[in-house]
Amino acid sequence: MNTTNASNGWRWLGLVILLLILLVLWLMGLGPSLSGSQAGCCGIAVAEQPIAPIVSVAQSPVDVDFRSADGKVLLSGEMPSEADRHNAFNTATTIFGAGKVIDKLTVWKSSTLPGWWQNLDKVLSWVKSGKNFGINQQDKKITLTGTVPDVATKMAQETALKTTTGDGLSFDNQMAVEIMAAPLPTPVASPTSITAPKEQVPPCSKDINAAISFNTGSAELSGSGKKQLDHVTKCLTAPTEVAGHTDNVGDAIFNKSLSKARANAVVRYITAANPSKGALLSATGYGETKPVADNVTAEGRAKNRRIEFKAR
Repeated sequence: MNTTNASNGWRWLGLVILLLILLVLWLMGLGPSLSGSQAGCCGIAVAEQPIAPIVSVAQSPVDVDFRSADGKVLLSGEMPSEADRHNAFNTATTIFGAGKVIDKLTVWKSSTLPGWWQNLDKVLSWVKSGKNFGINQQDKKITLTGTVPDVATKMAQETALKTTTGDGLSFDNQMAVEIMAAPLPTPVASPTSITAPKEQVPPCSKDINAAISFNTGSAELSGSGKKQLDHVTKCLTAPTEVAGHTDNVGDAIFNKSLSKARANAVVRYITAANPSKGALLSATGYGETKPVADNVTAEGRAKNRRIEFKAR
């Protein structure tokens, strides 16, 4: 009986010591965790990391800017890939020439190409066709810059580019009209001076080629051109087509619009001077499609920039 009581006493003493050891380990933070946290090294609880939500990245709007200056072109904006950036650079090099392209384009995968990208060569040809011409597109808005000789040319340039870029875009035409300096007065001829020949005017006939010259890219009538038209007005007796023509400098689409602007300028001038004669006229633009001389020389190009009157 005494032996049994002693054995039970030792068991209870061992159990108490074990519980004390577990309590000490618990207080030191080395015991198992009762929370839902995951156990880390040495039984230390590690808080679960929250799963970051998936955020969709919206596609960036179109951002391109092409502008010319001093025979060179500056390309800037964002391209969705390196291949698109190389395509823009190579196309610009083909049109402007080697060493004439300043590449400031950057690659951003979320960016978007403009809808007219398949007509990139035509857009860059338009940029090259005038003085400091530039096109900037931000999302669906296109801004035009550059310098033109008159308002008619400014509108013709916008019309030409709209044909290339397509529908669904808004245009902000900021092209500046160049203010031409007034010509110096002609000195008074002395009694011994040779009198200048009279202004050449075409004879009246069914079809009249007035050979009115225009500067490249211009739809503004010169003083001599107005004198020729004053004579042509007297010859008009039947419905007549006023046909505008250009040389081959610049883009063909722009040239057609410019030729129509020149024909309209003639009709407006004659109508303002003689409304009954102006009522007989209709304006048509043929662009560079019907040259009467070669476009290789400056003289030939000047002849091709003309107005013809054709009775119907």
